[in-house]
Amino acid sequence: MNKGFSLPELMVSIALLAVIFASIGSFTMFVFQRSSTMVVRTSVDTDAVRIGKALSSSAMGATYIERPPPGGGATADLSLWTNVNPGNGTSPIVAGVPREYSYFCVDKNGRMLRYRGKYPRPGITCGNNVSKAKMNVIAGGISGKSTVAAFFRRPANEDNVILINYRINFKGGPAHKDEKIEDVIRFQISQAASL
Repeated sequence: MNKGFSLPELMVSIALLAVIFASIGSFTMFVFQRSSTMVVRTSVDTDAVRIGKALSSSAMGATYIERPPPGGGATADLSLWTNVNPGNGTSPIVAGVPREYSYFCVDKNGRMLRYRGKYPRPGITCGNNVSKAKMNVIAGGISGKSTVAAFFRRPANEDNVILINYRINFKGGPAHKDEKIEDVIRFQISQAASL
């Protein structure tokens, strides 16, 4: 009497194992693809939240909107001031309190940047470090895949309103598709006097 498995029994066992391993492999690939897509989506959503928070915190105490001009076309930059008289754009509203700016722009690498500092504001080329100015990357630039495009404008007859049109793109790869968010944010600068 021979002990062991016959050839048909071994073939059926191997076929069952192959089906089980293929199922496990498919499930694992699905989980990794889903996880990768969620990471990309979270990254894009996080950039959008960071843009909103940075603009909101700078706009909250603003007293003067230097750029874009009221009723003008869209600009690629935004310049807000605190404690600056909107009548002349230079003198302080409250003597002895620093005049500070927040300058937003998008550099050639698709990063939204915010420069902050005290009066007078130096000349700023978006993307370059500037002495006496603190530069923060607000959004974009994640591994060269995430980019931001933004335009700022002020509607006619609404001097203290800023509209920010922005788009965040994340270039997908083989595991996931491209993601993007487009939105318009409207800020009312309540402390700024009419110009």
